[in-house]
Amino acid sequence: MFALLVGIALVMFIVDLPWLMYSKQFWIKLPGVSADGMRPLFGVPVYLAIAYLFTYAKSLGQAALIGLSTYAVFDGTNAVMFEKYPLWLGAADTLWGGALFAAVYWLKSKFVA
Repeated sequence: MFALLVGIALVMFIVDLPWLMYSKQFWIKLPGVSADGMRPLFGVPVYLAIAYLFTYAKSLGQAALIGLSTYAVFDGTNAVMFEKYPLWLGAADTLWGGALFAAVYWLKSKFVA
């Protein structure tokens, strides 16, 4: 099971990378956030956790809903906690979560038996 989670996490990270690189320009403008303060190793448990949630998807639609839900929790919490958190960024990131999970599910359906 752990090897499966690592594999899914790696694919998710690779598919997520363009969004991470693009959205970084907006995240670093938030108060208290700095590109110099990024800690990539903390991403390892995050991607393992979302890979675990991904394993519950039994269809493309379920994958998209799990991704939307997962990212909505993160972005919604940020919107509640941080007054200057841009709602458009939270909405875009939440939609991206659904697209990410759906894309990885599609890749899995095409390349993994």
